[in-house]
Amino acid sequence: MNIAITGTIASGKTTALKIFEEMGFYCFDTDEIVNDLYMKDTDFINTLSDHWRKDFSICNIRELKKNVSSIVFSDKKELTWLENIIHPRVLKTVKQRFTEHNMDDFVFCAVPLLFEVTWQKHFDASIALWTNYDLTNERLKKRGLNNNEIKKRISNQFSADKKVELADYVLINTTSISMLEKQCKILINKQCMKSL
Repeated sequence: MNIAITGTIASGKTTALKIFEEMGFYCFDTDEIVNDLYMKDTDFINTLSDHWRKDFSICNIRELKKNVSSIVFSDKKELTWLENIIHPRVLKTVKQRFTEHNMDDFVFCAVPLLFEVTWQKHFDASIALWTNYDLTNERLKKRGLNNNEIKKRISNQFSADKKVELADYVLINTTSISMLEKQCKILINKQCMKSL
């Protein structure tokens, strides 16, 4: 069973993924696939350089992603262009991983924009992590984002409530990691999940 984990930025997707991994399940993150594109895919880097007329080949990954973020989070048209370049590459890798692990009971994949890009059809079930807006802000500020950057990133995603409405299962991540871990274990043990 291929299960997508989604949620707003800083909702705890990576933490939930790590919990499921520690339970013995194969887990991966589409953000890591995107990072691999930025680090290893010269065709991808050249496409960015050609489009924005900048030589991104000389940047390290942090500089590159910062440059790209400053462009796309200020211009919806450029964000759409970038997503049209990235998403097919990422989805191809996701499907390859599913094929490699098709005998596993559960495979978990973190997909931040699952519903926004309508990828739920590629999964057997979806889990949304929910956290409140204030806690999201607090977590993002700890990552070094300012209020303007936070607002831009949040505005490019569905709200936490909308993701919950669309998901098959929900994990509430407003307290502690141990409480999130308990919810993950309950979810795995639920008969309804096993019978999907």
